[in-house]
Amino acid sequence: MVSDITRPVPNELILRPMLATLEASGIARDKIVILVATGLHRPNDRDELVEMLGEEIVDTYRIENHYGKRLDEHTYCGESPRGVPIWIDSRYVDADLKITTGLIEPHLMAGYSGGRKLICPGIARWRPSRSGTAPRSSNTRGPTAASSTATRCTKRTPGSDGTWAATLSSTR
Repeated sequence: MVSDITRPVPNELILRPMLATLEASGIARDKIVILVATGLHRPNDRDELVEMLGEEIVDTYRIENHYGKRLDEHTYCGESPRGVPIWIDSRYVDADLKITTGLIEPHLMAGYSGGRKLICPGIARWRPSRSGTAPRSSNTRGPTAASSTATRCTKRTPGSDGTWAATLSSTR
């Protein structure tokens, strides 16, 4: 599983050796699915997938976007301690081997992006609140208003020290 285009993850760099290792271990290429954790973002188109994963990976492996509003593509997994129904993308739930990739970075609304958020909201079913109240934010000290500007990574640049720099642009 990978993050969508809004996260500056060097997916191709991560996936190339991982996919080679999976295949060398006997997992057939046609059994590998790369699920894009879109959360409530729109699906990534082919050009974005190539930017994120590289053309060879896009042309060689099955890549599928998560759709948070399609109930029939999710499996019910019980309730949270607060009584919230948990629905997770069935492709992930049904997979024999689950590997998530991503990054952890500061996030304006949620404290940090990445980590556990790849699962929820990344591949969780979207369900509007029926109670009229929102769940407590994990970022109780940060801003409380959402920004109307989304960002997407438009360029990833490797640094000489092994780090990566990302150029972000507005997608307003």
